Amino acid sequence: MKRVAIILFLSVFFFSCKKETNISIVGNWIEDANYYMDSTGQYTWGPSSRWPLNLTFTTDGTCEFFQEMAGSTCSYYYNPSTRELIYDSNAAPAYKVSLLNEEFLILDSHYPGEKTRYRRK
Repeated sequence: MKRVAIILFLSVFFFSCKKETNISIVGNWIEDANYYMDSTGQYTWGPSSRWPLNLTFTTDGTCEFFQEMAGSTCSYYYNPSTRELIYDSNAAPAYKVSLLNEEFLILDSHYPGEKTRYRRK
């Protein structure tokens, strides 16, 4: 009976432990799609603009963004536990990261219903 209990305990321990992956926002991203309200009042995903926004997040807390050729650099802070992304200062509106995986990043705007999806380059 003790053996069964030990085997059961060990199997539950090993099979229920799930490694948590910590995916980083650091890297190069390109605007892939926008979530917007269409003419019927429904929200839907649509293509990005003719000149998609490119984002580069570095490990030292700087962010570079550009469209075509014009660009800027700023600082950023990403908190993985709250999933908030803040550019430049705490006074700036925070973006909510609704999805972050190896392939995509979705930023929810501070304007209700607006989202932008980025694909990792």
